[in-house]
Amino acid sequence: MKRETLAYSADRLRMKGELFFEVGAAPRPGILVFPVAQGFNKHTLSRAERLVSLGYVALAGTHGCRYRHCLQRRLQNDHASRLSRAASMKEVS
Repeated sequence: MKRETLAYSADRLRMKGELFFEVGAAPRPGILVFPVAQGFNKHTLSRAERLVSLGYVALAGTHGCRYRHCLQRRLQNDHASRLSRAASMKEVS
C-alpha cells in the first residue's frame, strides 16, 4: 500500500489530504474519507487504509483549520440563501 500527501483546490479552497492506493493495481473505485468531529487523526487514516485493503482507492479527506472555517461559512451562506429563496417564493404565491 502506498500513501501520498495530495494538495488540491476545489471551489477556490486549498485543501490537503492523504491518498492511499495499491501500487500497480488495476483501476479501482475511490472513496472520500472525511475526518470525524475531533478532526483529522489516526482514526481517519486507519479507515482509509482499511478501505484500500477492501479494494478501493481512498482519499482521507481535506484537513486544515482554514478549510473547516471556509466550509462552515459556505454552509451558513447556503442556508441563508435557501431561506431567502423560500421567502421570495412565498411572496410570489
